[in-house]
Amino acid sequence: MRSILFAALTTLDLAVGGSRPIAAEPRVTVEFTQPENFRDATLSGRHRGADERVLNELRTSFEYLGERYLAPGLSLHVEVTDIDLAGRHEPWWRSQGYDMRVMREIDWPSINLNYELRRNGTVIASEKARITDPSYLQHPGRHGYGIRDPLYAEKYMLDLWFRQRFIDR
Repeated sequence: MRSILFAALTTLDLAVGGSRPIAAEPRVTVEFTQPENFRDATLSGRHRGADERVLNELRTSFEYLGERYLAPGLSLHVEVTDIDLAGRHEPWWRSQGYDMRVMREIDWPSINLNYELRRNGTVIASEKARITDPSYLQHPGRHGYGIRDPLYAEKYMLDLWFRQRFIDR
């Protein structure tokens, strides 16, 4: 019975329009330019540059926000040129065996990027931007970004930027 059903569906698929659907172009593409030179994109604080985990989390966040906030027909290409995560690693914590990022009012997160917004493949906006959140300590855990997420401040900051840039206009 299964093989008959499979054969019928395969025949119907071929009759209606072909083999497999072609994957749609992603709504958001993210490129990190020279991440080894980023100011502070490591969760460990042991070296300059960027951790793969940080880059993957931020890429996923950009993609999620694009799906959530970009209107149909729009796509976004983002080139991240620098990242400075919220807070700082302080050496005196490491001497006690901790790998901890200390959050203070002066160490707010920032991401430098270039972006192109396209409608059906045509560039409709292109800009260089520096995204920052000097008040990041005043809103931990908002919009579903839990305070236990080590990148909650950066994700919330990107959420605000997406809403201001692509929704409120």
